[in-house]
Amino acid sequence: MTGQACCILHNYKKGDIIKLGGCAGLSVEWTVLDTEATRVLLLANDILDVKPYGSSILIETTWAESSLRKYLNDVFFKEVFSKQEREKIDSVKLDNENRGNRLDIDGAGESDRVFCLSVEEAEKYFQNDSERKATEYAKSKVEEDDLKYFIDKETETARWWLRSQETFRGSIGRAAAIGYAGWIAYEGLSVNSSSVGVRPALWIKC
Repeated sequence: MTGQACCILHNYKKGDIIKLGGCAGLSVEWTVLDTEATRVLLLANDILDVKPYGSSILIETTWAESSLRKYLNDVFFKEVFSKQEREKIDSVKLDNENRGNRLDIDGAGESDRVFCLSVEEAEKYFQNDSERKATEYAKSKVEEDDLKYFIDKETETARWWLRSQETFRGSIGRAAAIGYAGWIAYEGLSVNSSSVGVRPALWIKC
């Protein structure tokens, strides 16, 4: 019961804006991407942080094993949301097709509260590249030497991680991402890049 359904209690609908949590002293705004009878899928409107996906380009880093996943479900989860808000965030087993038929990217049966979208979700929930563009909320967290790689001068937008492994070249040490202009970078970016943003997603119970 997704897509046109709405959350029974709050009547949330796709495209609604919800304020939840705080970052850099400001309330965080989220857009409703999908709805079910008892929960809704939210995506942060802006890039909230800048973190590498993993530590090494020499090994195949899956979402299950990534340092980014650990950070989002521990430090980020505790610092951004109040105790009351944390209780509303659903713990989910992510569903994602592994196009490359390689290693598991969903969490190896583990549950996530905060996560990055998959390639399939980035295709499903946006009509075009322009809708995927994200602004640089987290500029202050980027090292000065990396700023020129973080923000595109023409679009004034930043790249952000997807949780999927790259699906184009079959290379290790790369994860898919959204490019500056909103395109899906199927070929991926090096997982240890320190100039790629984090635009978290989560399900909240309603």
